[in-house]
Amino acid sequence: MKRVVSSSLISVVVLLLIAGGFFYYQYYKGENAGALDTIPADAAWVVSCDPSSGELQRLARSGFFKGNDSVDVLNDWCKDIIRFDSIATNSSECKELFSTSPLFISGHVTGQSDFSVVFTFNLDRNNADKLVNGMLLQLTGSSEISETRNFSGVDIHEVRINKSKRVFTWAITKGVFVGSFTSYLIEDAIRQQKNTKVKSPATRLKTYIADHGKSISIAINYSFFERWVMTNVNLTNANALVALQRVGDWSIVKLKLYSNQIMYSGVTTINDSTEFLSLFSNQKPVVGKLKSMIPVKAAAAIVWSFSDPAQFINDFDDYQDRQSPNKASEFADRNMIKKYFLPWLGEEVGLVVTQAITNNIDNQFYAVISVKDEKKCIDNLYQLSANLNVSKSNGLDSEEYNGCTIRYISFNGILPSVFGPLFTKISKFYYTIIDNHLIVANQASSLRGYINDIKTNSLLASHDRFKTLMAGVPKESNVFFYCGIPQSHKMFQFIAVPKWVTWLSKYGEYLNGWNGLVFSVANKQGVFATDGCLGYYSTKSTSPQIDWNISFDTSVVAGPFVPSSSTQLMLSQDETLTLTAVDRVGATAWKKKLESKIKGQVFEVDYYQNGSVQYLFNTSSFIYLIDSLGNAVASYPVRLPASATNGLTYSKVDSSANGSRIYIACSNLRLYGYELSGKALAGFSSVSLPDIVLQPIWLVKNGLNTYLTVNDKNGTCFFVDRTGEQRFKLKQKLSLLSQSSIYTPSDTTSLFDYMDTSGILNTVKMNGEVQQVIKFDADTITGALPIDLNGDGKEDWILATTTGIKAITKDEVTLFKYKTDTKAILPKIILNGSKVYIAFSEPGANKIHLLNRDGTLVEGFPLQGMEVVQGINDASTSSLYIYVKSDLSSVSLIQIH
Repeated sequence: MKRVVSSSLISVVVLLLIAGGFFYYQYYKGENAGALDTIPADAAWVVSCDPSSGELQRLARSGFFKGNDSVDVLNDWCKDIIRFDSIATNSSECKELFSTSPLFISGHVTGQSDFSVVFTFNLDRNNADKLVNGMLLQLTGSSEISETRNFSGVDIHEVRINKSKRVFTWAITKGVFVGSFTSYLIEDAIRQQKNTKVKSPATRLKTYIADHGKSISIAINYSFFERWVMTNVNLTNANALVALQRVGDWSIVKLKLYSNQIMYSGVTTINDSTEFLSLFSNQKPVVGKLKSMIPVKAAAAIVWSFSDPAQFINDFDDYQDRQSPNKASEFADRNMIKKYFLPWLGEEVGLVVTQAITNNIDNQFYAVISVKDEKKCIDNLYQLSANLNVSKSNGLDSEEYNGCTIRYISFNGILPSVFGPLFTKISKFYYTIIDNHLIVANQASSLRGYINDIKTNSLLASHDRFKTLMAGVPKESNVFFYCGIPQSHKMFQFIAVPKWVTWLSKYGEYLNGWNGLVFSVANKQGVFATDGCLGYYSTKSTSPQIDWNISFDTSVVAGPFVPSSSTQLMLSQDETLTLTAVDRVGATAWKKKLESKIKGQVFEVDYYQNGSVQYLFNTSSFIYLIDSLGNAVASYPVRLPASATNGLTYSKVDSSANGSRIYIACSNLRLYGYELSGKALAGFSSVSLPDIVLQPIWLVKNGLNTYLTVNDKNGTCFFVDRTGEQRFKLKQKLSLLSQSSIYTPSDTTSLFDYMDTSGILNTVKMNGEVQQVIKFDADTITGALPIDLNGDGKEDWILATTTGIKAITKDEVTLFKYKTDTKAILPKIILNGSKVYIAFSEPGANKIHLLNRDGTLVEGFPLQGMEVVQGINDASTSSLYIYVKSDLSSVSLIQIH
């Protein structure tokens, strides 16, 4: 089992990233059983995608292809991706082919150092041959199909790639298209489809892929994944990677593609107790501290976490016996040795591999094991040494170094005896204990280096590159894997096949921008949740980079809320009604269960008048005031007299302790006023309402007077003074455009302006009369926002329409037009110094757009996402960030520059 660690940890990751990097697409959810039935059984991995989605262009422009013009293979890939994207997105044949069914790409080993892919999709329609012919001739640049033959009653066609010796082979069998550059794989697919007794393993993906909706999806078949990896590594022992076959059944993950990160989440399935993950079926995931003990120079790390260490070790013994029932002699000392570990063993065991410098990589391997009782650990290891009757022939009894004691047990194979073949490379047992962790290495000098890293805090946990990777990964796990790509490529050179050694010797430094990959599996009530991130990192990058991504347990039903551009917490409430506060670095500050969904907005207040921050909001039954630690303030929450029908309005009249006002409408058709203390507002009579009020109360000024503007669900609008007395009504129904509000009036004789559902800008006069200001000549308007965009001191308008964003002056002079494929959502204006940005979402395409004030697209956009939440300026770095709702259950912080 020599070199099992180096190959499985390094080559698997790096090869996946390099050799499989361009398969990040989008696919349509549909009935995919036919295509999945046809994928040959020896598929190592399967990617589902929609080639006509336009995502290829985004991938080619992402950070992973920066500097591609100086790297031949990446440059070729980039050009091919852009060309294929251009054809697929502009081809009516492609759009028709993939309108209802995804394209599946599966990887298959075809030789000792080679693999090929099979393309499969459902094609049960008329004129299928003609449709496919038209698409393939466009994609290949050929003028005709070159040859046709028959196999098992199915016509197999061949088309030669223009100006190339490569031949693409394809067939349509029982309504399924199957194609490959390796002709015999087509025959394998036809045989698989006709095999009714043994189904393709890919059919087990149907449920999981369908659950992902229109998202990128990649699945790894562990039974054959090891063979695919072996095509790219040069190992003398062909069985060295056999353990990969038994990790699990399939890992199926949904991808989120950002310009500098690819995040993924999904599940890993298991079939039986022969698979490694079955060991964690009765273990709970653990937060642990071992990940914070990984040095910056680590090329890779694996961490096992278990809530019941004794149970895990016993189950692991049984597991090893099942894997090697005839090799009991190899583990003769196991039962004797493990009893010296169980009394002190904590909840984590890890293997760390640091960056290779020479060909002798044995001294780069470390075991890191959490210790729940240091004294018991030291005593038991002394007893183990005595029981083994080992001598101190190496001359080392103990050594004091940098505040730590280094000891030695002169017996080979202790760690593999207890924790299995993953630790084979650590044959010797030099050890020290630091920060409740036992660290074991093959040499005392290796331990000294590790101790220095811990003492000087040269650890991954304190570095931005690792924080960025970990931001969207759950803290709890049972199995965790990390690969630092810049640190691993030298080690990969020792084990790669010659073609990769040559490539790395020429372009290895290019990988310094490829940050790394993390992979985490956690047993969540019997389901092995799988999450991780592949990152590109550039400190000089001007493109947007995701700082972190937070996933909530269920869909977000209220928020995310960012009360102000200076706030330190972002608040989100999920379907369980749990309110989660996340700080600026992506860490969960606190969680609080509420009785119902938040209505309206969350306001930032200073209850104590001392510069502190609290958060004010309401649900149906209560008004809440929560401090930055998640605790209720003073006498809050305040129970409402009846169910609230709108979100509260918060008004700060002056800077005094009693200078704040809260107004809220309830289902008993009354409008109530409160002081910030939570007491009823003195001098304010509750207002009788004609009907239910769903919108928040607006405050408008008339000279020195301030009126509460109340608009019920039928459009009746009236004005109330600060005592609760009604003054006058609007003389017509207020039909407000859905994605708009009331605006500051255009002159001093008006109360406010508003956009009605016909796209007419109106102004409300002091007596309640309504006058038309302008009717905008535009496409169907969905939202409107006033701003002085051209800097002439006059108000301009940004209009969200069904076809994009339009900016015009009140004189109807068009400042810019920005076209989108689907309806645009009302923009948010983001200020960064003297710069003005226009941020908006396109939900139909799951895109976030960011425009400069002249309507040009900011570099790196659009990004994937559902909603722009808030822009944030970091005064210390002059950086601009935006909070983005990435999907129904996650939020990201993206650094713009």
